[in-house]
Amino acid sequence: MAGRLIEAETHELSAENFGVRERARRQANNATLTTVPLLGSVASPRRPWSLSRVAFTLACVIIVGGVAVLIGFRHPSKVYVATADLPAFHRITERDVRLQEMPEGDLPQGSMKNLDSLVGRYTLTRLAKDKPFDEPSLGPLLAPGSLDGLLFAPVEATPESTLGNRLTRGDRVNVLLSSTTDKPTSAELTDVLVVDVTKEVVVIGITPAQSKTLLRALGTNRISIVRLRAYARP
Repeated sequence: MAGRLIEAETHELSAENFGVRERARRQANNATLTTVPLLGSVASPRRPWSLSRVAFTLACVIIVGGVAVLIGFRHPSKVYVATADLPAFHRITERDVRLQEMPEGDLPQGSMKNLDSLVGRYTLTRLAKDKPFDEPSLGPLLAPGSLDGLLFAPVEATPESTLGNRLTRGDRVNVLLSSTTDKPTSAELTDVLVVDVTKEVVVIGITPAQSKTLLRALGTNRISIVRLRAYARP
């Protein structure tokens, strides 16, 4: 009797274990496989930018850059301007200049910001009141009185009058006037100041007496120039 009970209990346990294994097998078949990405695994590729997103980004960059340029363009800077209308070939004194703030974008190339590099030089062209001085429109530094009482006469720029393009502002020269008519004559203007040299003309500063000699010679004389002294800063 006892043997039968043990056999029955064993049979029940086996059946129960079989049922557990069967349920586990069915659950495994019905389970959904889930994968967990490993750290360091390759990420999926990013979606490409749309055209609208690219256009928006470019617009933002352009706007920000434009604002930065505009701020720099309008940034004020202190420069020297004329206190009154100044004629060409006028030697500049401290009374002719004053310091003024102006937007950087309104300033010409080479605007003057240093008083020491301005006073004593001279204008090459007329300068209106409140206009800034700039390097290209200024002649070299001259000693006080160098331009007083002078008249300014243009002479055609030729190889003879420009010394083969070696003549410079501030040079001291002799001007030779040689007749081109049948009756040879000659004249000379001595110790003449060269105030400007361009591709077209040489501008010389002469006394009233020298201007009369030059006027008589125009049209009938060939003009040549001999340099006495090259420009030297006073």
